[in-house]
Amino acid sequence: MASTDPSRMPVIIGVGQISDRTEVPEPTSFDLTLAALRRAEEDAGTRCLDRLDTLELVRQNSWPPAEDMGARLAATLGSPPRRPPVVHTAHGDIPIRLINDAANR
Repeated sequence: MASTDPSRMPVIIGVGQISDRTEVPEPTSFDLTLAALRRAEEDAGTRCLDRLDTLELVRQNSWPPAEDMGARLAATLGSPPRRPPVVHTAHGDIPIRLINDAANR
């Protein structure tokens, strides 16, 4: 049964998207992901990347060492999330499933 407690209501506070337009010569998936996170923080209108609860990523086929990306991002953002970063196998429905799972938590 869904909670009606307003303090438990899931809310998306910011979104960010990056398209590789070669502004940076050969950016890595790490560079693009970090830029998207920073745009999401800007969209949220408040500093929040240093207070993440969860950092879940979808494996990037174009950048094989993506399994290390979660830990690298957490270190770059300045504070580890409360839950260890997770990199999920690439699949078409993973991003929406991650949003659903987060809302259910």
